[in-house]
Amino acid sequence: MKASTVRHAVEAHGWVGLIISVPLFIIFWAGAVTLFHPEVERWSTMPHYPLSGSEATLPLDEVVEDKIAQYDFDSSHRLRLHLPGEHTPYLWMELPLLEPLPEASGHHAQHVHLMIDPVSGETLSTSEPFQLADFINQLHFNLKLPQGLYLVGIVTFFFLVLVMTGLVIQLKNLFKNFFLYRNNSTTRSQVNDIHTVVGVISLPYGLMYALTGVMFNLSIIFQITTMITLYQGDMQTMMEDAGFASYQAEMTEQAASMPDLDTLLQKVEAQANTTVHTISIQNYGDQSALIGFSVLENGSFARSVDRFYQLSTDSFPEAMNPQQHNLFTDGVNMLFSLHMANYAGVDLRLLYFLLAIGVCAMIVAGNLLWMTKRQKQSRHARTLAVMRGLTLGGTMGTITATAMAFLLERVLPVALTDRGEWMMTGFGLTLLLSVVMAYLNRRYLRYLGWSCVLSALLLLGVVVVDSTLMTAVIASLWQAGFPQVAAISLGLLLFALLLGGLGLLLLRREAKQSITMQAGHL
Repeated sequence: MKASTVRHAVEAHGWVGLIISVPLFIIFWAGAVTLFHPEVERWSTMPHYPLSGSEATLPLDEVVEDKIAQYDFDSSHRLRLHLPGEHTPYLWMELPLLEPLPEASGHHAQHVHLMIDPVSGETLSTSEPFQLADFINQLHFNLKLPQGLYLVGIVTFFFLVLVMTGLVIQLKNLFKNFFLYRNNSTTRSQVNDIHTVVGVISLPYGLMYALTGVMFNLSIIFQITTMITLYQGDMQTMMEDAGFASYQAEMTEQAASMPDLDTLLQKVEAQANTTVHTISIQNYGDQSALIGFSVLENGSFARSVDRFYQLSTDSFPEAMNPQQHNLFTDGVNMLFSLHMANYAGVDLRLLYFLLAIGVCAMIVAGNLLWMTKRQKQSRHARTLAVMRGLTLGGTMGTITATAMAFLLERVLPVALTDRGEWMMTGFGLTLLLSVVMAYLNRRYLRYLGWSCVLSALLLLGVVVVDSTLMTAVIASLWQAGFPQVAAISLGLLLFALLLGGLGLLLLRREAKQSITMQAGHL
């Protein structure tokens, strides 16, 4: 390969990596945590609202009727039930209302979201106080920004460029220096080795995420183009042709008794060997009622389908329930499952997690290489300080901010109004403070070291709260068949020790370099 080609690839790789480093780091970091979304959600919620673990749940009809009677229910909109399962032990109900609840209740739409004990039927919460898992999930998909979906799509596209240019740069030495790490060399050489080795090891993983990320986050552009050019703006027809049908039923104003939901659920699961995870009901109590069942096919990689029951005909109409699977929707579901690893057990998700953390380390190492290369260019000191604050502060600050979010999720009072907003504000302020500190601190290793130590201390604070104030309830949950809470606490402890050890190692190395530099000036 020509030297000029490699040189151009190096320049493109460096500048593109620097520009997208912060959002790319957040995407991979949040994605790593999101791999354990169900476990983090249980860790947040169950110590405050423990369940007995009993399998004897109340009939769904009884629960629905009880909750409808307590609110000003709007039957013309969809009522949704998210059933207990692997992702959540609670029954969640989205109940549409005729009049919106007061702003003080924390609701900004004409829905109330009820978290229900499936055994007793008791409403545990109406305010969605535990939002850590969903917040991190949103960071992964849209950076919690307006139009962030498109931004993530653009970032993942340029990440694909990084993967390709990195492959061009390392192609010659891909196998020769695969595990090269010069322990006794300069810090810059060691950082370069870390960046290269992690990049090569995570190549298939990174390529898969770059491709699927681009497909998901930019696909909306192609959907809009197709809708305008081929369907003359008819979104409903386009989605039906693609296999994502959403049927609407007009109210007849004729009252009718609703069927037994548990019986229908069992019928759906038995007919297609599936597991129902969500039920949606249109026009509840009306002759035109339509009940949808979102199901996952047992034994398949990622096949998800919808089944619809029509009250007026007391049947599952063939027009709404085609026997043939839609290849397009099967492909989309497969890509989504591959991306989120929601088909996998803890072992494979842990491997995904380690690879994602490796990519995060590679991003920080790449930023360090860019900084150290230009550190002696004093004429650009202000620009370098700004880039240092944005890149190193934005990346390492994300780790510290996440640790702060975990701590706030555990210690904030459950009854606190807008509890989730307080947690997210703590995340944002910690990230902003980290950026400012990186801007002011010219010693890279010292900043990295103290960032790791501070993050470790915050995570240790979470572990201390769990091991002192919540030991009994976490132990009882373990005995009741919910070990996820203790598992997350143990994971936080291990990660805190890892960050603390890494931080102390970086601080010792920085102190050694300072002594060497001072001796050189004497």
